[in-house]
Amino acid sequence: MTTVNEIIAYAKSLTNQLVSVKTNPYGSQCIVLIDDIVQHFTDKNLAYTNAIDCLEKAKQNGFTVEYDGIGKAPKKSAIYVVDTRSEGNPYGHIGIATEDSDGTEIFGLEANIDGFTDNNHDGVNDQYQIGGPVRAVRRDWYADGTLYNVGGTYKLGKMVGWFYLPTTEEKKGGRTLEPKNVNGDIFSGLITDVDPNVMNADSNRTTIDRIVIHHNAGTDDDNSRRTWYVSTGVGTSAHYQVTPTKLWGCVGENSVAYHAGDYSMNQRSIGIEHLNETGAPTWTIAEDTYKRSAELIADICRRYGIPCDRSHIIKHSEVYPTACPGGIDIDKLVRIANDFLNGKVEIKKENLNQEEEDMFTISAEGRGIALMTGGVFYALLDAKDPATLWNGGVKHFQVSQKTFDNFQTKSNLDRLDDETVAKLVGKYQVQK
Repeated sequence: MTTVNEIIAYAKSLTNQLVSVKTNPYGSQCIVLIDDIVQHFTDKNLAYTNAIDCLEKAKQNGFTVEYDGIGKAPKKSAIYVVDTRSEGNPYGHIGIATEDSDGTEIFGLEANIDGFTDNNHDGVNDQYQIGGPVRAVRRDWYADGTLYNVGGTYKLGKMVGWFYLPTTEEKKGGRTLEPKNVNGDIFSGLITDVDPNVMNADSNRTTIDRIVIHHNAGTDDDNSRRTWYVSTGVGTSAHYQVTPTKLWGCVGENSVAYHAGDYSMNQRSIGIEHLNETGAPTWTIAEDTYKRSAELIADICRRYGIPCDRSHIIKHSEVYPTACPGGIDIDKLVRIANDFLNGKVEIKKENLNQEEEDMFTISAEGRGIALMTGGVFYALLDAKDPATLWNGGVKHFQVSQKTFDNFQTKSNLDRLDDETVAKLVGKYQVQK
């Protein structure tokens, strides 16, 4: 059965896309996003259903339905329905929550919310003709049940309730990490690094149901990734680069990378490149590269509901005439990936470059402290005496995002106050 994380990962993969399904031939309306998700994970559909009627349709499909009320709030993966009739829209609105709601705001994904556009210049609002792309949203949720944009300048409507697709607990085996959003690019939570350079890609995604395996035909990590930069003019790219010590995020899973030699396969697949341990003619990869790649494959299969087999994990040469992926034993790769999925691979934490949650790094030189997350540095120079925390030449320690969020208030996201610093330092041992 589907997990909550799989639903959210798939939904996020549709961000900034115009979604379509055969059973809803009215363009990328708000309901089409949800119908696509429903059809992807179940044998049900929301065909020809207005958003306002989706809770009743959800009941008919056997989904769990909750109506808004005191003390209630949608949890992550909840599909929420909004009554927009007071705002002149008789059809309602619908979206999917990407985080647990605290009852005062909702973080979600919604389609067809861009307002008036006329890209075909026919004088008719595109919202009525072709719909609009999926967007990440944050809604303020008032005590009377109404939803507004952040700041309260636009009233969306009133919350009616929400429903859930059938889910199960995450499968044991490997690490189950939330996908990472880095400046709009969605990556596996397993990544150790993100290449900051602009790579060849586009947003014309279709449903992801394949993983294509490649090798670099080279043993230099930096040079291999450089060929995918827009600035080089080569025109190729990949979603991930795997080495014995690193898992690079290159092109976000929500974008099309140019790796397979066939555009339709590019649209439906995730491309994984591997750094070679040996050169021609063998072009092998290291054992640690196998293990790191297999864990990534297991994570992708788990999140998107892709069967972990040779029909869905394929060689580049099975798509396009090429010698790629060289000496990679793809059957071995699939076997290890299934071991991760089935809990047969023991992961020793001391051998990991990353903890089980997204990690912040707090570092200091003299009196300077900074908080780094997602490549963004926040200056923390207002702490009273930070230098005392780094006696003995220690420069950094790590703390989980969950812990940081528990300590830090929403009003202080651009800095760490002294109280938060004290809590963090008190909870975590400084590591040399």
